[in-house]
Amino acid sequence: SYKVRLEVKPNPELQNLEGIDVTRPVVRITDDDVDRFVEMERQRRAQFVPVDDVAAVMGNVALLDIKATSDGAALDWATLDGRWIELSPDTSSFPGLPEAIVGMKPGDEREIPLSLGDGVPKGFAGKPALFNVKLKEIKERKLPVLDDEFARDIGGFETLASLREDVRKRLQAVAKQKV
Repeated sequence: SYKVRLEVKPNPELQNLEGIDVTRPVVRITDDDVDRFVEMERQRRAQFVPVDDVAAVMGNVALLDIKATSDGAALDWATLDGRWIELSPDTSSFPGLPEAIVGMKPGDEREIPLSLGDGVPKGFAGKPALFNVKLKEIKERKLPVLDDEFARDIGGFETLASLREDVRKRLQAVAKQKV
């Protein structure tokens, strides 16, 4: 013998629905919406090109060796060897570190005092730390040109205009589904 449990759809009885106003929101896809989507695709297809003898700037990607200490003790969880880090304030696990790397050139070393932020192991948040940073390599983001060739590469579209029209249709379909 066995026991079976089945879910069945209920048959609700609708009460009087008169007097209830329901409005369907109107969603309009603007040129800005299409531009944002196309720019996201462009950013995703960016290449990182090595640059020589140039100081690091925000937006670069840097190959770093980092050794961190706090109160004289090594912070193993904050030690990174040969790690690529995008120099952007919102991508760093250590607030203030990307800004302190700006201006360094490959081969430069710098000691950077920082306060540890949230997102670090328990008991370390807010503590002072010293980061010994060695910059090994810098790459800059090279975005593809927004033209018909980009449209062909992204999805076989003949022109940038046809890509934009397809993006508009897909965004409208998603918006319609949400409504």
